[in-house]
Amino acid sequence: MRSVVSEWPLVVFTSVAPLCAGAWIVTALLALFDVFPEVTLLTTGFTGTFFCLLLAAALACSTLHLGKPAAALRAFMRLGNSAVSNEVFAGVLFVVACCLYVLVSQNLIAAGDMWKIPLAFVAGCAGLFVLFQCLAYRMRTVPTWHSPSFSVEFAVIALLGGVVAEGVILCGGQLGDGTVRQGLVVAEVLCCAAAVFVVHAQGAVVAKNVRRRRDAYRLLEQWNVLGAVRVLAIVAGSTLWAFGMLGASASLTWAITGAALVMAAIVAGRYSFYRFYANVGLPQD
Repeated sequence: MRSVVSEWPLVVFTSVAPLCAGAWIVTALLALFDVFPEVTLLTTGFTGTFFCLLLAAALACSTLHLGKPAAALRAFMRLGNSAVSNEVFAGVLFVVACCLYVLVSQNLIAAGDMWKIPLAFVAGCAGLFVLFQCLAYRMRTVPTWHSPSFSVEFAVIALLGGVVAEGVILCGGQLGDGTVRQGLVVAEVLCCAAAVFVVHAQGAVVAKNVRRRRDAYRLLEQWNVLGAVRVLAIVAGSTLWAFGMLGASASLTWAITGAALVMAAIVAGRYSFYRFYANVGLPQD
């Protein structure tokens, strides 16, 4: 368990930051295409501020992994040559862009469609951050991390969590019509299927890495139990969330319950990653 305790800042960061990025990307798509009249409410006021603060907190939390937050400045020293440095830079750029947008968005919206340009920039920063986070876990010297199933998980978290988060906001504010909610449910079904496939693919990678160990069966059993928990939470959470979205009137209670289960599945996935040595597929004590 010491591994998970020592890596908890990264568990938080890699769970929350992609979700925030996905929420901004989904919001931007809805807003840029004028899906419904009140769509600007998703990017301003309390909602925009909440995601900015949540993202900033996750990024700040990641610096604790280095022992001293000030040591995080070293992450910028290899910008352009290191996937981790690129990830950190993109994360900081994303946070700054979000905060600046929230500060000026009300004035821009009052002036017309000018607000769409900075919003598109924020969404681009979010996409860039998710891309570099995926690349940060594509290391040739680390067998498991070099597997697409582990690196692409961040993109899946972004889309899965982003769609669910926006659905909860729509239900809470009674925004959008049935067509909008149905569209989000279709997107969630696709994201859910992708997440289940990723869990299965990760299990195959871990099985390959532990097959030569005497206690391979015990290790695989532990991983498979965690994988089953993830799949059940994702499917159950997405189902409850969709039930809340598709009712005659949106049910915030069901949407929040489903979103909580999906978030639990995301955290369980990051826990699984840090519960096992990611480079050799073995559990850390």
